[in-house]
Amino acid sequence: MTISWTVYEGHAVNAWQLRTFLGTRGAAACYVGANSEGTTALIQLVPAHGAEAARCLQSWETARKINESHLLGVYETGSAIIADQPFTYAALELPDDDVAEILSRRAFASDQATAIVAAAATALESLHDRGLRHGAVSPSNILFIGDVPKLSVDTLVPSDEAGRDADLRQLGATITEMMTGETTQEAAAQLASPLREVTLGCWTGSAGGWTAARVRQVASGRPWPATLDRPAHPATPSPKHVPAPPVSGIIRQRWPVFTLALVAMIAIVVFLARRDTGPSNAATVASLPVPPVQQAAVPPPVRQARPPAWAVIAATYSSFDAAQKRAHRLQQHSRGLKAHVYPPKGHGNRYYVVLGSASSPGAARQMRARVVKMGAPRDTYVTLLSTQ
Repeated sequence: MTISWTVYEGHAVNAWQLRTFLGTRGAAACYVGANSEGTTALIQLVPAHGAEAARCLQSWETARKINESHLLGVYETGSAIIADQPFTYAALELPDDDVAEILSRRAFASDQATAIVAAAATALESLHDRGLRHGAVSPSNILFIGDVPKLSVDTLVPSDEAGRDADLRQLGATITEMMTGETTQEAAAQLASPLREVTLGCWTGSAGGWTAARVRQVASGRPWPATLDRPAHPATPSPKHVPAPPVSGIIRQRWPVFTLALVAMIAIVVFLARRDTGPSNAATVASLPVPPVQQAAVPPPVRQARPPAWAVIAATYSSFDAAQKRAHRLQQHSRGLKAHVYPPKGHGNRYYVVLGSASSPGAARQMRARVVKMGAPRDTYVTLLSTQ
């Protein structure tokens, strides 16, 4: 059954009034809501029948019990009847943005990406310590409340080590996509430090001694103590690399006192001889201007086809041709409407008739109001296509 989610705008969900339909996120419909105290929230509704409602409710309630600043906050969860229909709902912190939306506008600087990675790893560490996994680490699930990055909370499930390793691999792919537009280990190897070490570590997971705690610490610029690594298989030295002697072995060598004195005397003689022979090559080199030290360049992002983040949708079809016909009819109905179909033919199993896109939900809602006045259907809605 297809639900016209906009009809619930203005209805109450317990203490929350549904103000504006934002779009869908998986099985949940998302609204901007507010209570009588003026607190705004992201309200997610899931039809109460079926396993999906139970799974979402369990995830929301689990997140509500965790005190972690980098997980999206949960104000309230429960059940509600709206227009005689039963729903499961959650009132969450209302995000201002997400990584996927920002990527559609610009690339991230390496220091920004590093801060986001450290925040995401902090949230994962908190989940993993409780025997949980996130299960869906991706650009669209790293949200911002102001400038604070937070992971979404509608996919949390109990998990073992394999599931937690899967979280790290998803985080590694997310980092790589943020910096290069790709999601491969080959692309990750081209990143600058510390993102390169962190990302490649995410790919290896527990097999390479990497955990969310290690990712957080290394991304924050602090070395990970070797004593905290898990026992691993003995490493075989590369034939092209001769390992240096251990530092502790050098420290234990005792040089006789006379040897040290002899070395000091030779050094003094050499110094005096060089001073008397006039300007040296070293002085000449020192007089040359020193070029500024440049940071390792971050490869420019390789842009892949990406849906407009916040899009105004007139209709959804399972056939590209049917969607194309609808877009053509809308343009004939009003020349001011610029309808097109996303994604391209053959690239999806759902095709959207898009009337425009914007960089924020507020701008998209304003665009929806304009196109409805121009003749677009009244059930035209705003959705976040990057989360579909």
